[in-house]
Amino acid sequence: SNRLAEEVLDYEESSWADGFAAKKPEEVRARDLYLNEFTVKPVLAKLKPVVGALAAAAVISVVAFRLFEGEPDVQYSPEYLSNLQSDDKAAEIERRRGAQSGKPAYCFDRYYKAVAGGGMCD
Repeated sequence: SNRLAEEVLDYEESSWADGFAAKKPEEVRARDLYLNEFTVKPVLAKLKPVVGALAAAAVISVVAFRLFEGEPDVQYSPEYLSNLQSDDKAAEIERRRGAQSGKPAYCFDRYYKAVAGGGMCD
């Protein structure tokens, strides 16, 4: 859009040392201004809110994942496992979660699957 609106253009052939500036002829300048005003600017005007909304959605999703991200290994921490031994409600929730998949809970972790021998995971 900027090059279409400029009256003088900088040309470079191969490097910064051999470039030159040239003034656009009036008919080329008129054509470029017309293209800029009626072709480029409307498209850019439509793209700005879309790009802004996508950027906002990306920021919101990153913030939301950071805020609501759980500890991935919390289910194997000693505190959590001891809580399962004493809390029947938490143990029942974990049992249901495992029953939904039809596999024991250790099947979803490579380390614990190896420790358990991998039986019933296939």
